[in-house]
Amino acid sequence: MINRKEFISILFFLIICPRSFSDSFLSILQDLAKQTACIGSYSATQAGEGWYDDPHDYYTPQMLAVRFKKMSGDRTRTQTFYGVCFDYAQAAWDDIRTYQKSYNSAGMKDSQWYIAAVDDNPNYITLYDPVSQEKSDRKMNGVYLKRNSSYSIQAHGNATHHAWLWIQHQNGTWYWIDPTWTDNTGYVYYGIISNGKEIQYTPDTKYCVSSSPVFQAPQKPKMQAVPAVKPNPVPQQKITPSPTPVPLPETTPNPTPYPDRRSPLFSKDAGKSRRHTGNYTGLIELGYHRPMDNFLEFNNSLNLSISFGDGNYSDIVGHLQLDYFGDAEKKDLLIGYNPGFQFTNWFALYAGGGIGMDLSAKKFAWKVNGGARFIIDRVSIRGDVTWLGDNKFLIGIYAGYLFDVGFVF
Repeated sequence: MINRKEFISILFFLIICPRSFSDSFLSILQDLAKQTACIGSYSATQAGEGWYDDPHDYYTPQMLAVRFKKMSGDRTRTQTFYGVCFDYAQAAWDDIRTYQKSYNSAGMKDSQWYIAAVDDNPNYITLYDPVSQEKSDRKMNGVYLKRNSSYSIQAHGNATHHAWLWIQHQNGTWYWIDPTWTDNTGYVYYGIISNGKEIQYTPDTKYCVSSSPVFQAPQKPKMQAVPAVKPNPVPQQKITPSPTPVPLPETTPNPTPYPDRRSPLFSKDAGKSRRHTGNYTGLIELGYHRPMDNFLEFNNSLNLSISFGDGNYSDIVGHLQLDYFGDAEKKDLLIGYNPGFQFTNWFALYAGGGIGMDLSAKKFAWKVNGGARFIIDRVSIRGDVTWLGDNKFLIGIYAGYLFDVGFVF
């Protein structure tokens, strides 16, 4: 017979240990996403654009310098990479292979971890293993892969042309982590596969460097613990292969680099691609104007502007602007709005106008204006041409700073 004290001890073990086991697994997944983000930097050039389109790199090697030093010996020798989503996924896959015993101890099932990838269809995910050239049936970003299986599962954020990781827990539950989106947003992207889709979990704040993702993802209100491992566990959600597998493309000697959620310049999805690259949602600018007819003559005129507007995260941009145009003849105080279109992460055109008052003559004043905006990282430069209602042209130059203000949607 089991006495009362033994019964309480066994009950405590059954309740506490699985939860600790579960928490360890969730922690090691988030830590893997963060560590991979720290050693990686996203290359827009490799994705088909230019280095000036590189998203902000939220995680850097300095954040884990102490850890890397311990891993490397007396000196910090950290191997970093500059690439796209597949490079992030491969780096995370390699880390699990190197430290598989640690991941198994934390709850990973056997050798169940794969590179997950989607092409044009966000509802069809294929799992791959990096292999030798002789065993491969596909090559992406210079890495030989062998297809393991494909599933009719909706990718997180409806991602297309993207790669990340799937890892299975010992109780049969599948989890996913996305180191690329983690690095580009400062917010750990990971979760569970359930009910035919990838569900985002709310990460532990200690693994995040921003308070919220740059683009919307399905969020659970609170992270749930992994179900406890039991002798006769309740069957998990089964992931069944699609009845009509997608044929794999032939391996080519010089394949196109695996794209990473990037759309053509003028495509209808151009704005959506920017929402997935860690760009910024707010903008503040200061500007100075000079009359076009005496641009180089610095007289007693004072023409200043301040504007608040959208960053480079969406197709439609706008500037809410306050202007003061003053000289010996008049002093105009105007408020206006300039809508425009964001063609790429770094270039936008706009046009608009404003109304106000001539403070010296106490009469109505107005303007129309237009121009172009250029963005490099977090700095914006804007050139502007303004027509005042009293037959005067002004040329203006603006400089600004982009910042994050939470959700895009």
